[in-house]
Amino acid sequence: MKCLVINLDRSSERLTRMAFIFARIGVQFERVEAIDGNFLSEQQREAVTRSDGIREPLTHTEVACFLSHRKAWMMIAEGAEPYGTVFEDDLVVSGNAARWLLSHDWIPAGTDAVKLETFGDRTWVDRRMIDLGDGYNLTNLRGTHWGAAAYVLSRDFARRLLEETERFSAVVDDVLFSPEEGILNQIKCYQFEPAICAQSRRFDSDYLAPSSSVDIGGLDFESFLDTTIEQSKEARVKPVGLAKLKYKFRRTAEKVARRISGQIHRRIPFDLRVQ
Repeated sequence: MKCLVINLDRSSERLTRMAFIFARIGVQFERVEAIDGNFLSEQQREAVTRSDGIREPLTHTEVACFLSHRKAWMMIAEGAEPYGTVFEDDLVVSGNAARWLLSHDWIPAGTDAVKLETFGDRTWVDRRMIDLGDGYNLTNLRGTHWGAAAYVLSRDFARRLLEETERFSAVVDDVLFSPEEGILNQIKCYQFEPAICAQSRRFDSDYLAPSSSVDIGGLDFESFLDTTIEQSKEARVKPVGLAKLKYKFRRTAEKVARRISGQIHRRIPFDLRVQ
C-alpha cells in the first residue's frame, strides 16, 4: 500500500525525522511536496475556497494544507493500488504500524476511509467492532474526530474527494472526519484502534528519536490525554442563558439517539505496545 508523507520544502528536519521513523519500522514512503501558505496569494486562496455563510474565511495556511492533501489524493486516485495512506510529517508512530501499512488485505471490501490517528478527544463510534486479531479492531466512525495526520483512502473515494472539493469552505480534517460536513455520513469510514499514529504536537514533548520501539515521544498516553483535554476546554465556546438550555437539550437528545442506535462516546487509545 502506497504511503505518502506531506512535507514542506522548508521543513527538512521533519522529513528527516519521518524517514527515521519509517525506516525503523521497515516501511517505504513517497514524499508529497506540500504547498506553502506563505507563498499562496489572496487570489489563489479565493479561487479554491467558498463561503458557507457560517465560518470565518480559511487562512492561507489552512488552504495550503488542504491543497497539499489534495495533491496526495490525486496520487492515490491516479495510482494502480486500490488504497493509499496519507501522512502529515509531525507524527508519532506505533512500533507495530508496519503490519498495517504494508498491505491493504485487512481493509473490508467497500471501505472508503480508515482513520489511523487518535486526537485524544472523545468521539462517537459503533459499539460493534471488526476484530483484526491481536487486540486490533475497526469500528465505524460516527462523530467528529479531529486530525488528518494519518488515514487510508480508497482510490475511488480519493477520486470523489477531488471532485467534491474543487472549492471548499472547511479545513481538511472537518471535510474528512466530521459529520457536520456531510461526507462522513455518506461513506464507510472506520476508526482503527488502538490508533497507530498521533500528532507529535499533541504530546508535550520536543521528541526526536527515542530508543523505545514505540515512537511516543517518551511520554505516557495519560499525559497526552491531559494536554488534549485542557486544550479542548480552552478552545470551547460555552453558550449562556436560553442558548445554554437549548444546547443541553439538543446534546441530550443526540446522545440518547446515538446510544439507541448502538453507538458509544469514548476516546480512541494509542497503541503503546512494542513489536
